[in-house]
Amino acid sequence: MVQNPAISGSAAGPDADGSCAAESRAAAQRLRLLAWATLMALVAQFLLGTATSLYVTVPHRHPWTASHPAVVLWAHIVVGVALIGNAFMVLGRARAGGNPAVLGWALAGLLSIVGAAAAGVGFVGAGGSNGASMGMAVGFAVAVVSYAVVLWQTPR
Repeated sequence: MVQNPAISGSAAGPDADGSCAAESRAAAQRLRLLAWATLMALVAQFLLGTATSLYVTVPHRHPWTASHPAVVLWAHIVVGVALIGNAFMVLGRARAGGNPAVLGWALAGLLSIVGAAAAGVGFVGAGGSNGASMGMAVGFAVAVVSYAVVLWQTPR
């Protein structure tokens, strides 16, 4: 994999004014900020999912109808879609950084969020099932670990 010298700082070295090192630190800081935001959104998603499970009755027929008053369920859906977009941004920053370990963990985080979303769609479509609920929980746990490792592996 070819590394971007502005992000990895591993090419010819910094310019006379040190701009390559400064750009590398700034890129790493942006990646850390995105990973941190993803972790916080995952916590919000967990809380919304728990509230949905406890307080919202998902209808077996037409769970997506506008007449359904489940604001918490809609918030859960919106945060889930935003998480997928954010996971793609983390993956892009990780790819640009050129660290294969960070890239692998960012990819694992993205795939686990997509897997949890697919389980959520299955949960709503089936009117609630233990298997889909477990799928969402596992996806959440893997995503949290993945983005925590991205934070840990990305230099400050």
